[in-house]
Amino acid sequence: MTSPAVGNKPAAPAVVNNPITGVVLWFKAQKGYGFVKPDDGGADVFVHVAELAASGLADLQEGDRISFCRDSHGDGRFFAVTISKLATGT
Repeated sequence: MTSPAVGNKPAAPAVVNNPITGVVLWFKAQKGYGFVKPDDGGADVFVHVAELAASGLADLQEGDRISFCRDSHGDGRFFAVTISKLATGT
């Protein structure tokens, strides 16, 4: 016996709503993506240019400190959403 389908769309991924901070390892605007190393020691997090645009940002540079929430497609890999740059102290 199979479970009935709920609509034709898969369930939306759950956003991990606890913002965390991290450092941009690299971001290639030409490719449209990059990676962030979270300060909590977790696995590197994928950053896509579409999520930057949705967050009102145009680009990231290596070494930028950012705040973000993790999201997942359910396969154990995370990507960044709700991204904001953090002020750097001098």
